[in-house]
Amino acid sequence: MTVFLFIGSRIYESFSFGETSLFMHYLFLVPLIGGLIFSIIQLLIPNLSRITFNLWNSGLATLTVGMLYRGIVNLSGRYTTLDLPYYYVGAIFLILSLISLFFIRSVWTKSNNS
Repeated sequence: MTVFLFIGSRIYESFSFGETSLFMHYLFLVPLIGGLIFSIIQLLIPNLSRITFNLWNSGLATLTVGMLYRGIVNLSGRYTTLDLPYYYVGAIFLILSLISLFFIRSVWTKSNNS
């Protein structure tokens, strides 16, 4: 996903007639840094629940879409604040994911099918 966003944002910026956007330029960092942080969390706490995983990925996806929206608007030569709800909702998802680390765990048991 990170590579796709990196290449896609560079191609999109190359057709923007000289307009630039930091949001579009650094769009790839959201899934890259988010994925690295989650990988470190998984190494420290190996039995994460599915809800933690889903909340984290939803937060990253929401933040990425918000940055993509803002980047597209900026490249068109305009400014908007309509991307702020994306950041708030994405942050809420990430916070809920971190809270679920402490309250919800996956417990895997071996079944004895002999």
